[in-house]
Amino acid sequence: MRLLPAVDIKNGVTLNLTDPANLIKKYVEAGVNFIHLVDLDRAYSTGNNDQLISELIANFEIDFQLSGGITSQESLSNAIMKTPTRINLSADSIADESFLKNAFERYAQKLAISLDINGESLMPRGSQNSLGNYREILNKLISLGAKRFVVTDVLTDGKLTGPNLELLKSVALICFDKNDKIEIIASGGVTSYSDLTNLQQLQVLGKSAISEVIVGKALLDGHLAIEKSLQLIAN
Repeated sequence: MRLLPAVDIKNGVTLNLTDPANLIKKYVEAGVNFIHLVDLDRAYSTGNNDQLISELIANFEIDFQLSGGITSQESLSNAIMKTPTRINLSADSIADESFLKNAFERYAQKLAISLDINGESLMPRGSQNSLGNYREILNKLISLGAKRFVVTDVLTDGKLTGPNLELLKSVALICFDKNDKIEIIASGGVTSYSDLTNLQQLQVLGKSAISEVIVGKALLDGHLAIEKSLQLIAN
């Protein structure tokens, strides 16, 4: 399992109002080689941080997963131009099946897609609109060619209450039953070192369920130290 610290950018700064370059530098110096980089302004249609994000990706010789408001061919093309290692499509993109089919056919190995889940419903964060039953949508996405999912329980995201292991197991079971090479990325809820251990040890159909975990608030608020977290999952 690999740890991806989240760096969320709004109006040019991180959520704790610091320079994102300084935060990334701190993580890189601790041994991080993959960052989950989010443009919150694009995600919530309040603008963009395009130039800054392009500079960050160019200036740090590590891998980036770029996320935030990527719902169409236009926004996907914009993201590709920034040359991240990987691009995470918004849950909102699920409404456009033809876009997804084309995107997965052309870029499947470069893409992830968000599954923002509220109970049994797929419900993009910041929205009260259900896109449907997450199990049915997940099966559809797999049939369209999706290879990688970022799974968030929107009820616990950012609340530091621990990851929803049962939800992650449910998603992994559906995925691995179809294709055991699909990657599940856990996002949200991690608040302790035991949470990291529980994710790393989670097994479904005889294999590790979680390939990566995204951690944001717990690192920013000091609940987890980046160095200790990396050491823990390396063992």
